[in-house]
Amino acid sequence: MDFIKTLLVHSVVFGGILVVGTIGLVSSLAISRQRSRTRSMERLGLVLLCVAMVSTLVGCGKSTGRLAVSGEVTLDGQAIESGSILFQPKGEGPKVGARIKEGKYRFDTSDGPLTGEYKVEIYADAKDPFPMDDPEAFAEQMEKDPEALQPTNAVPAYYNSRSTLTADPNPQKLTFNFNLKKENND
Repeated sequence: MDFIKTLLVHSVVFGGILVVGTIGLVSSLAISRQRSRTRSMERLGLVLLCVAMVSTLVGCGKSTGRLAVSGEVTLDGQAIESGSILFQPKGEGPKVGARIKEGKYRFDTSDGPLTGEYKVEIYADAKDPFPMDDPEAFAEQMEKDPEALQPTNAVPAYYNSRSTLTADPNPQKLTFNFNLKKENND
């Protein structure tokens, strides 16, 4: 988002300078009697045009400071099929999240964390105990055990809502793998 704001500001500045430069060039052609003033206006227009172009190019390469972080997530040695990972800053900064697909997650430089220390929360998508489009299986499950119909998170709470997992991304460390165990021995 910062990149877009910077680009818009530079585009407005560039547009304004381009208009001033164009007015200077047009007025210099229209007023041939004032030759010295015309050349000054032409030079000013060209200088402003060059400044606008350089500032636009410099602004386009500006970094957001976000990092391309990635890694793998397993639970008892098995890749988490589908879920989410959340990086919550321990200090100032944005909270960021990504989807886990086939045990892998990835942030890119447009949505990744900033350099710093983060609490990490990991969630797995709930698996349904039966096909959702099977009304007979639903009715049967309701009779047996209605509590089993509640969505469950395969990842224990000590890896999500009560997580002590951490990550400290920086330009030299961008990969964080999490090998979770259902039975926490800590």
